[in-house]
Amino acid sequence: MENLKLGLRIASIVVGLIVYCYVWNYIIDNFNDSFEDSVLYQIVFMIWIVLHVVGIVTAVVWAWC
Repeated sequence: MENLKLGLRIASIVVGLIVYCYVWNYIIDNFNDSFEDSVLYQIVFMIWIVLHVVGIVTAVVWAWC
């Protein structure tokens, strides 16, 4: 049972990293084309950055406590 839990954790981490890299790749590839014309894209991009900043700060604070 422990091996199954470990396997699921590893699989979820791998899938999460793949999705994370794909999203960043999509944002970077379409930055110049989409950023100028779309207000929605600008909002989503800013939310994406804010979520990452909050996540990084939370991880640092959690690691220190």
